[in-house]
Amino acid sequence: MVERVVASAGHLDIAVVDHGIGFATPAEETTEEQFRRMVEVNLTGCFNVAQAAGRQMIKQKRGGSIILISSTGSLVGFNGLAAYGASKGGVDQLCRQLAVEWGPHSIRVNCVNPGYTTHNMRGTDARHAQAEVEDEMRRMTPMGRRGTPEEMAAPVVFLASPAASFISGVVIPVDGGYCAM
Repeated sequence: MVERVVASAGHLDIAVVDHGIGFATPAEETTEEQFRRMVEVNLTGCFNVAQAAGRQMIKQKRGGSIILISSTGSLVGFNGLAAYGASKGGVDQLCRQLAVEWGPHSIRVNCVNPGYTTHNMRGTDARHAQAEVEDEMRRMTPMGRRGTPEEMAAPVVFLASPAASFISGVVIPVDGGYCAM
């Protein structure tokens, strides 16, 4: 993927690593294989893409911005999301580690952690269709609603822009205040 971008554009200045899988299963029922798969996709996959982007940016010697997409599931506990939360917590720490290691190369690494949005992760529609889930989300979110995809994209655009040129290693929840509760 990085090679294709460089072949097409000549260089890589921005990389957004937006990926992941999720499922809701009580921790005591989560199998080792399910846990391993969650970490493999959500954390190891994130590292692999960030590493490829970082290597290219270091090689170019012109800096860059890498934005990792995590989740508020890394910042607060949710029933049935032990594997998901642990994998996304690793993404948050990966952001801080890479920011420290690649800062000397003028590469900024930041993380955006979306909360409940109007677009559900694939495979979670049934859970989000439950009235009690929607009621709890509205009760726990000070803004009382779900965020839009555009509201998730705006912080990413900011972090990729020159306006964020001295911001690195931060984790930004974009959740209508959910994590503040």
